Amino acid sequence: MKKIIAAAVATAFIAPAFAADITISGDVEFQYRAPDGADNSIAHDGVIMTVEASSELDNGWTVSADRPFELSGGSDGGESIKLSGNGVTIDFGDVSGALDAVGDYSDVAPEKGGFSADGNDAGLSVSTAIGAATLNVSHSPKGASHGGTADFNAYSIKMPVGPAEVYVGSETHGDDTKDVLAYGAKASFGGAMVAAEYADYDSGASSTGLAITYKMGSMTVGAESQSTEDAAGADTKDLTVMFAKYSLGGGVTAYVESATDDYGTDQNTLGLSYKF
Repeated sequence: MKKIIAAAVATAFIAPAFAADITISGDVEFQYRAPDGADNSIAHDGVIMTVEASSELDNGWTVSADRPFELSGGSDGGESIKLSGNGVTIDFGDVSGALDAVGDYSDVAPEKGGFSADGNDAGLSVSTAIGAATLNVSHSPKGASHGGTADFNAYSIKMPVGPAEVYVGSETHGDDTKDVLAYGAKASFGGAMVAAEYADYDSGASSTGLAITYKMGSMTVGAESQSTEDAAGADTKDLTVMFAKYSLGGGVTAYVESATDDYGTDQNTLGLSYKF
């Protein structure tokens, strides 16, 4: 990550009225994909650049704003203004909702996988520390682009329990079509990490996520299993992913991944990512 003061980029950005620290970071990733029953291909997620500015307010709080860009044109979303102080963080814009802020313990594979009940983005979120626990609340109005077809509110809390961390969270939608209660736990010991998540929807559907990783120096190996059942108890998603990734240093990671499911979309992936 490269950090430069505002004066150094005055020719590229309009000089702010108050001095601010400017941070520029980026992420680029390419993959060689070999799906079962289809042609191999080379894919990439685009080159994402993020510009973030931060300053200190007169009351001792800090304010920061960030804007991700896809270098191919346009924004990648996630723009926000954040105020932080006295153990409270207020985030306004396109931000992680309260459930999204704590979930995805079982999302460990580089490409495929991911817990399906990990929540949505929101328009406003507030988080605060209560002892060792962190409480999150969020809201998104119906008219927001990430609010879907109805307004929604979310709540979550996470806290350490011995060597583990646990969370519970809910998301309620104005049209009552996606209401969900989710909870999970993860624990680390030595170089190993294990995680489990479960979610119940008001519709009667459910989701389960399981994961394990083991880190040996620069190498990490792992696996995750994701499944979803509809209200009648029939599987609608049953995915297993195994992977190995190696950090080459300097923000570069190489990985290989094998994903299998019951729906004919098995895929082997070779990837290379660079974060700076």
